[in-house]
Amino acid sequence: MSPEEQGWFVRVCYLDVVNEDTLARLFPAAIVQRVQDWFEREPSIRDPSAEAFRVRPLIRDKVLRYQALRSPQKHADLLAKAAAPGV
Repeated sequence: MSPEEQGWFVRVCYLDVVNEDTLARLFPAAIVQRVQDWFEREPSIRDPSAEAFRVRPLIRDKVLRYQALRSPQKHADLLAKAAAPGV
């Protein structure tokens, strides 16, 4: 993954379901489609057995626990944005 994609990866882990609507909570509108396209082509993190686009549960859990330890306030902010209903 490129450095840009690594940043996307961390943010995507905050979403229960990954699609253009949920990505808009965490990314500027101008790059939402790019992030969605990248996620769909990134099998190493995408859960292949899920009915919707999702990050593999084990990966997601580890990333979120790490982020909570590394930057508690940023973690809380991203959790709130990810849970926001609507854009």
